[in-house]
Amino acid sequence: FDLSFRVDESALAADLLAATSDVAGELLESSRVFDEFKSPEGERALAIRYRLRAEDRTLTGQDLAAVREAMIEAASGIGAELRGA
Repeated sequence: FDLSFRVDESALAADLLAATSDVAGELLESSRVFDEFKSPEGERALAIRYRLRAEDRTLTGQDLAAVREAMIEAASGIGAELRGA
């Protein structure tokens, strides 16, 4: 799944990736920034694609929702805001 976060101009993509990826724990297979948006008004957003997988089971919608919410909260903790929320 993809999430897009509004960030400050000085925010580092690596910091956002680390904060959001850490909360996924062992379920995180990969994460990468695939887009950066900058508006003429100075808004900046980073879009990240996450791939989750469990080796021992199929992930449920509830599993994904819990990780997604934890990622959004972690991003908020470093000053990023979910875009479109």
